[in-house]
Amino acid sequence: MKRLLVTTLALLPATSWSHECEKFLSSGWKSDKGYACTISTEELQSRELHKLEMCIGNVPYLDGQRYAHVELKWVPLSQHNNPYNKDAGMNETFFESFYTGLAFAGKELQEDAKSLKMQSFIEGSSLTYDPDIRSDLALDKRTMKAHLVVQSRKAALIFQNNWETRWDLNLQCERIR
Repeated sequence: MKRLLVTTLALLPATSWSHECEKFLSSGWKSDKGYACTISTEELQSRELHKLEMCIGNVPYLDGQRYAHVELKWVPLSQHNNPYNKDAGMNETFFESFYTGLAFAGKELQEDAKSLKMQSFIEGSSLTYDPDIRSDLALDKRTMKAHLVVQSRKAALIFQNNWETRWDLNLQCERIR
């Protein structure tokens, strides 16, 4: 009985972040392949985060091709430790998120039995001060380890290559679909 309880408690954290990914994978065009990822406790602490998860959805498109998309979401420690958030039950809620945009099969998305590699680009606007954002994701399906790099630059500076790194994450993943 003790082993069952310990095994159940060990699986609860993985199940809780997988559940959040199910919402992402079921919205819009439903993903038939999906992965839920998180970072180590040490990295969470160094980034002053309570929780971070990344959801990877791989979707069949209408013309038989595939596309992938990624959602990254996090709960800062300041939100988690805030007594007003705790009283309202919002200290575990993901308010901060980032969506990479779509990567279609071919140049932007390469997938085989061993890996999934994805690149996406979101064009910003100098009128609204939205930056250009590019994302690179590599998932090794054998080890279930992923690496995500998200960079940004001012939208009007197409001729410049001054990219600033927003996220550079090493994640551990599990397949949930």
